[in-house]
Amino acid sequence: MTTHPHSRMPFAMAARQALLAFIAAFFIVCSAYAGEADKAPEDKAAAEKAPADKPAAPVAVPLAELSAQAEAAAVNLREIATKSAADPALAEIDRELPALTREIDLRLRENLRIISQHASLELLRTIERNWRRFSSTLELWSSELEARTGNLGRNLARLDELQGTWKETLALATHEEAPAELVKRAETLLVSIERTRETVEAQRALALRLQSRVSAQEFRVTEAIDAIAQARDATLSQVLRRDSAPLWNRDLSAYREQIAADSQESSEVQWAALRAYLGNNGERVLIHGLVFVGFATLLYWARRRINKWAQHEPGLHRPALVFAWPIATAFLLAFIGSRWFYPEAPRLMWALVGVASLVPTVLVVRRLIAAYLRPLLYALLAMYFVDQIRSITASIELVPRVVFFVEMLAGLAFLLWYIRRMRTSPSEAAASDRSRALIRVALAAACAFFALTALANALGYLALANLAGNAVLRSMYVGLVLYALVEIIDALVIMALRVRPLRYLGMVQRHRELLRQRVRWALNAIALWLWALFALDRLAVRQRVIGAIRDVFTAEIAIGSISMSLADVLAFGLAVWASFLVSRLVRFVLEEEVYPHAHLKRGLPYAISQTVHYIVLVIGFFVAMAALGLDMTKFTILAGAFTVGVGFGLQNIFNNFVSGLILLFERPVQVGDVIQIGDTTGVVERIGIRASIVRTPSGSEIIVPNGKLISEQLVNWTFSDRQRGIEVPVSVVLGSDPQQVIGILESVAKDHPKLVNHPPAQALLTRMGPDWLGFELHAATDRIEDWLVVRSEVGVAMHKALTAQNITLR
Repeated sequence: MTTHPHSRMPFAMAARQALLAFIAAFFIVCSAYAGEADKAPEDKAAAEKAPADKPAAPVAVPLAELSAQAEAAAVNLREIATKSAADPALAEIDRELPALTREIDLRLRENLRIISQHASLELLRTIERNWRRFSSTLELWSSELEARTGNLGRNLARLDELQGTWKETLALATHEEAPAELVKRAETLLVSIERTRETVEAQRALALRLQSRVSAQEFRVTEAIDAIAQARDATLSQVLRRDSAPLWNRDLSAYREQIAADSQESSEVQWAALRAYLGNNGERVLIHGLVFVGFATLLYWARRRINKWAQHEPGLHRPALVFAWPIATAFLLAFIGSRWFYPEAPRLMWALVGVASLVPTVLVVRRLIAAYLRPLLYALLAMYFVDQIRSITASIELVPRVVFFVEMLAGLAFLLWYIRRMRTSPSEAAASDRSRALIRVALAAACAFFALTALANALGYLALANLAGNAVLRSMYVGLVLYALVEIIDALVIMALRVRPLRYLGMVQRHRELLRQRVRWALNAIALWLWALFALDRLAVRQRVIGAIRDVFTAEIAIGSISMSLADVLAFGLAVWASFLVSRLVRFVLEEEVYPHAHLKRGLPYAISQTVHYIVLVIGFFVAMAALGLDMTKFTILAGAFTVGVGFGLQNIFNNFVSGLILLFERPVQVGDVIQIGDTTGVVERIGIRASIVRTPSGSEIIVPNGKLISEQLVNWTFSDRQRGIEVPVSVVLGSDPQQVIGILESVAKDHPKLVNHPPAQALLTRMGPDWLGFELHAATDRIEDWLVVRSEVGVAMHKALTAQNITLR
């Protein structure tokens, strides 16, 4: 069948139109689906968000499940009632808050008076610590109340949910005419819910009231702390300005009634604060007392032991003086840690603790210093008592200022009397010229200090007088306590080195005094550092000084692409120094405690010690490089370049270093060996990293490169044992009996104390001449270093023995 070509055109056009319509329909459907897909998340989010905006309506419990659900709801109610019951913590806060509020009221009034008196920085710090104690207590209460209020709020929300559910359930049961038992069960449950709600709401109201009162007190405490901070800043800013009227312009009689009233109120406030603090911290006082009893028991035992030893060792007389007053020493040791036992204690308690610390200090130190210095010690104690009176009366108008002025004048008068007494006292002449000069300079400086401080106080420069006076006096008190502590700890160290288990250590038995001196040096350094920090803090410049030092040490210095600071350089030096120190310490312990008990072969301890030394130094070097802040990647590149340089230009040094390692591990030559290199004979004193030191019999020291000891031939006279063979030749005239001569020579060797018996000495006829016979005595000695002296002594003894037998020497 034949088809005309034009008959296909309508069919093709219809096919194309159908295809285009299908594609268009496909895109329309896809777009509609995409629109629905984009809208679905929004609808879903809106659906999820709707319940959050509006709580879901309560749903009634099906009647078939009412009994079971009622039982579960009753259990839930009991749980809520238990959690919402009266909280002992809230009861305690409700009970203690009124007393705390009254104490805050009293302290606020006292605060205002103290600040108006231009109090010292130290007193302001003490007061601020007390307020910090109040703040921490209130913050703890606030957090407890906040948690309690939140829990009660959540319990109310649960009750609302339960109440709504069971109201709907009761309505459903009534509408469906459910059995009377089910209706009554629902009504009873609703009554229980309402009763529980009343309890929870009452507890929540109490918590909210307490929270409001605690917040009000927190605000007052914060204001007090801010006022103290402002007073401290004002004091620092007015140090060199007159901040008060001159003392002679103040009429004390006008303040007589005010002083009496303020004194009574201040006394009541401080005693109330002390009673409250001791009542709340009774367990701390008990623990502190037990610590004191423990120290006293230890010190009584130490006194008995050290007094017994001091009878045979005069060097223990000074430590025995430290333990002469065990109770005083125990008081000092126990009260020195009062900051840990009594954090944020009231001002009156710190005054009592200070007295309890300084009085024992004086009792201990007075036995350790010269008699002519004791009046200074007693004067310092008297001034401390006056300072505590000044601290206690800080809130009374004009009293602390007048007391401080009188204290400075009294101190000046005492020093002038003491200087005059020293000039005529024979005890002062017994001191060395240097001690006498130092004492005179110190006394002159103290006189100037007291005079200037009293003058500044009188002229109205109260901030300056308080800052300088309190800083110097407190530094003196702390210095005295630190000196006593160093003496006590030093005496305890002496005791510890003489009792078990330390006395059984070899390094203690052989180096007891050296160890004690090192510990004493460390104690002195620590005490000096603590005293310096304390003095700077009392002068209110510690942060500034530390900041200035930090700025100097952290200033960057750029050298090319490398930048470093002085602190980096110092850290580098300290790391290197510490590596040497650690190396010495480790080798000391090894040599004193390990090697004597390990029974190692000769030379092995030295090899181990040197290896440890090198390892510690290498580790210390890398630590120092890291402290310097250098990039270790760049350092690795430099090390590679250095290795290439070693290969070309430092071959001999590198060869000697490797040879030294071979000597240490292979040990062909060891420290103490007698060796001979060429015509040189001597004892190996040291094997170093590059060369070894050999001491000759003449006393000279020869530095021999390690490579020479490895590559060249040498004679080691003591390689397998510590004996040195000696040969002594002798010649006698012909006609002497050879057997008699041999017997005499061997007898001389046998009787000589410096010759060993194994191997036995042997005399030989070695040469004969026309009119003489030649003999040699072969013997051995273990006096390697003195073998020449031994050979000489043996030769003298041979001559004497042969002459005594009428044998003529040739």
